[in-house]
Amino acid sequence: MRSDREEVPAPFTKEDADRAEIAEARLRTSRSAVACQVYWPSWFNVCGEIRDKYNSLGGPGSFLSYPSSGNIVNPGNTGERVTFLNGPIYWSAAGGAHPVVNSFLNRWGIHGYEGGWLGYPTTDEIVLPDGGRRQEFQQGAIYVSFQNAIGSAIRNGPIRDKWNAIGGNAPGGSVLGYITGDEIGLPDGQGRMARFERGVIYWHPSYGAHEVTGFGLLTWAFDSYERGTLGYPTSAPQPSGSGLTQQFQNGQLRQTNPLASPGFIEVGGFVDGDRRSVGGRFCSNGYFGWNSFDSLRTSLDSWYARNGRVWQVADDDEVWDVWCRVTSGEASIRYTDNTTSIEPGPRYDLDDGTISYFRTTSTSGGYAIDFNVPSLSQVWKVHVAQ
Repeated sequence: MRSDREEVPAPFTKEDADRAEIAEARLRTSRSAVACQVYWPSWFNVCGEIRDKYNSLGGPGSFLSYPSSGNIVNPGNTGERVTFLNGPIYWSAAGGAHPVVNSFLNRWGIHGYEGGWLGYPTTDEIVLPDGGRRQEFQQGAIYVSFQNAIGSAIRNGPIRDKWNAIGGNAPGGSVLGYITGDEIGLPDGQGRMARFERGVIYWHPSYGAHEVTGFGLLTWAFDSYERGTLGYPTSAPQPSGSGLTQQFQNGQLRQTNPLASPGFIEVGGFVDGDRRSVGGRFCSNGYFGWNSFDSLRTSLDSWYARNGRVWQVADDDEVWDVWCRVTSGEASIRYTDNTTSIEPGPRYDLDDGTISYFRTTSTSGGYAIDFNVPSLSQVWKVHVAQ
């Protein structure tokens, strides 16, 4: 026997190898010889288009390694599969034969394999220009940002169409970057959404699919997304005057242009006269220091010097302020009278720091606010008054 002359590779045994040699001999005298093949020391017959695909990939020398099953008919007789030591090849009449391995196999399995909403694979794994990967299925695709990363699934439909329209995941041309979570349905039973590296896309049958990004997304998130006072987005962010405006069901979000400092972005632009359009909540004089606390401090000083260092807000209105890039220690914000509290909002961790929202409710008098950042031992004081 061949196993007496050659070393049998793991995980196969001499018994497996001898069985494979007998299967090869039987196959040579069978009508199946044209369509099937045995790959010693595995004794399984691999047949049809799955065999052809396997051979085109390199057979046992490919990333799949040796067969661990023969052709298996899938439930409902919709197609076939063969399992290999490192993953399967699936075949369907509509999609052909394609391997599904690693992150793609895991995510596809979460959604029910060929019986789930994705259906059968229609391509092999596709390597993208930036090293990411995707695999197409009958009803959608799975993306990973790098090999063996956790995959995320997106449906063929309006959200994917919108993503592709604004650059998809194209290097240098992508608004949102890679998808980072499966596309999902929303609690109202109508809308859908998908989350990406730099934003989200929300879709509603009455309003279409629109991206929400940057500080507009942070403000919308603070207001509970589509469940909040603004509702669903009804447009993409559009240039408007000195900034950007995005329309929602029940109002709009406006963001001012960056200031002169290349390391600083002014956020907000919701003045008193516009607050009704966002359901009584508005963002006043919010700040985001992109590169350093120095630019944040300089910009705060500049803004409050121009405005008499005073916030003018009406009683019982909410003011949101944004400040960030906490790289060490804990940043804090408080009224200097040490009695009036400030309700902290959500924190968002970014590659270069943290954005924190703080919400204050105006009272009958004015109070100084300390912005305290332990990592730089800097304190900025601004005044809040009616």
